[in-house]
Amino acid sequence: MNTISDFNKGDIVRFGRGQGEKTLGKVVKVNRKKLKVQQLEERGRKKSHQVGSIWGVPPSLCEKVEDKKAFKRLDDTPPLSRRKVRKRVPTSSPSGTLTMETVEVGDILRFGSRQGERTLAVVTKINTKRIKVRTLENRGVRKVRPPGAIYSVDPRGCERVEKAHANEVLPPEVFDTKDLDEKAAQDAEEGALSLSENCDLSDPPTYIKSSRRYLDGHSLSEFGCEHDSRKQKLYDSERGVSKGSQFKNLHQAAKFLNKVLESSWFQRRFGKVEVKMEMTQGWTKSYCRRTEGLLRMLPQHLNERVILHELVHALTPKPHAGHGRLFCAIYLDFVRHYIGEDAYDQLLKGYRREGVKYAPNRSEKR
Repeated sequence: MNTISDFNKGDIVRFGRGQGEKTLGKVVKVNRKKLKVQQLEERGRKKSHQVGSIWGVPPSLCEKVEDKKAFKRLDDTPPLSRRKVRKRVPTSSPSGTLTMETVEVGDILRFGSRQGERTLAVVTKINTKRIKVRTLENRGVRKVRPPGAIYSVDPRGCERVEKAHANEVLPPEVFDTKDLDEKAAQDAEEGALSLSENCDLSDPPTYIKSSRRYLDGHSLSEFGCEHDSRKQKLYDSERGVSKGSQFKNLHQAAKFLNKVLESSWFQRRFGKVEVKMEMTQGWTKSYCRRTEGLLRMLPQHLNERVILHELVHALTPKPHAGHGRLFCAIYLDFVRHYIGEDAYDQLLKGYRREGVKYAPNRSEKR
């Protein structure tokens, strides 16, 4: 076995493990325990190490090469080569490309990479170098994002879509107005008392008789609803609450949903409501599209409690928050009637434990 005293600076060696790759090198320094060896030929299969690399090698893994004539210009070993960086060549933008000067708020366009997915969207804001757009259709393959997602994009990668062509893809009400914030505010005013219109009770619940008492007076979001600041508290309060019956497929879950919608208890409070259900894949949670009356459910969420949770979203009008006082009051009433008293007691304890507000205010919020 070779020792450190057997090598001198300038020796030509082959280094490597016994059953591994052997590489030609040159000793450039002799330390107390290891040799500094400069690589003289390429090394590696999966990851290639370039000529000129420096290795710290124990003397037991090195063998002297006696035939020096076979190696020429050993003293002129090229240094470690640097990675070549290709310079970007500026290209002229094609004719018809959108710019910051040619885009206006309310324009309909498609955005996305050239070889990737192109998504229909509406311009909501114009910044200094980029524009903000809101999607008007689903985007994504593995993780599907529903309409309404906000993206910041470069206008040069977008193409304008004429209104006549966009109407073939989307319903015409999407283009009824150019000012989306004004439309959201109008919907908020009209939807605040919509629960009481279909009520057929001599003594209706408070959340139907005076739904404004469930407003907190918070500022409205861009969608015309109060900011949903208690979402996590509600999710935490649901832990340990009975989920009711678990359904094996969408047919059984839809049958339960129709039973709820057609029940006299439901129709005396909310009238005839049309709500549909479908399965979703590639999304991380179940959700409700309130404007479409559509529940999109994951397979693991096909149980009574989650279906009632999403149904209450469809019944909660603007400008109430998604998980605000009104939602919590209706949800508690639904759990008591359709799942049972035990689930009702568990959810009520969760409300009190997490500090979820579900009772009406003493006076109406203006």
